[in-house]
Amino acid sequence: MYTCLIIDDEQRVISSLSDYISGMPQLHLIKSYTDPELAVRDIENGDIIDFLFLDVDMPKLSGLEIAAMIRHKVRCLVFATAHTKYGYQAFELEGDAFLLKPYSFSKFELTISKLIANKLLTKPTQLSREFFMVKNKDNNYVMQKVIFADIIAVESKKNYIKIHTVSCDVTAYLTLAEMIVILQNQSGFAQFHRSFVIGINHINSIDGSSISMSQGLRFNVGDSYRHSFLEFLANYSIRTERGR
Repeated sequence: MYTCLIIDDEQRVISSLSDYISGMPQLHLIKSYTDPELAVRDIENGDIIDFLFLDVDMPKLSGLEIAAMIRHKVRCLVFATAHTKYGYQAFELEGDAFLLKPYSFSKFELTISKLIANKLLTKPTQLSREFFMVKNKDNNYVMQKVIFADIIAVESKKNYIKIHTVSCDVTAYLTLAEMIVILQNQSGFAQFHRSFVIGINHINSIDGSSISMSQGLRFNVGDSYRHSFLEFLANYSIRTERGR
């Protein structure tokens, strides 16, 4: 689950954006602010945030000033404003997206799904580890080595997760949200269902919205993930221009 903050001087806008965030199960709103100075203090003293939704035209501090101060604490910076004139400045401050008010839920969902698919889940890093160790509930909590490249899927099981790999299944006392954080610096993973994160190299076939994985694992794409799934298909599909 990805953490979110909102900074906007209008409570009406915050309420609407909060509803949009609630409509995407992979997002979790930590806090919202109408006071930009308080927001900056909290962000500077807190953990790194996945998404910051930031208004631009505010009293005391503008969104552009805030962005310059806290950009290093935010993975995805999303400017939300009614003024197109700030677009270039937002780009200069390494903004990841620009939502022009008023915007629909479908526009919001598409924007966030693209950021998750292209930046948070599939961003490679030179510091990526090849494996991790975790206690396996199915084997008397012995520490089990799990190689990232061998992960077919990670499935949510309430308070546990089941890690499906090419050699065995590992049940670990972790949440899916915690596992997503572990996978953020690994390439080749995607989420198309609220209960699954999958290794895309282990996809065997796709029939409509049904995805078949290695080892007989199968699931249907969730409604909230449809946009990111279609984006994935567009990036990985090869189509001929010849007629049948």
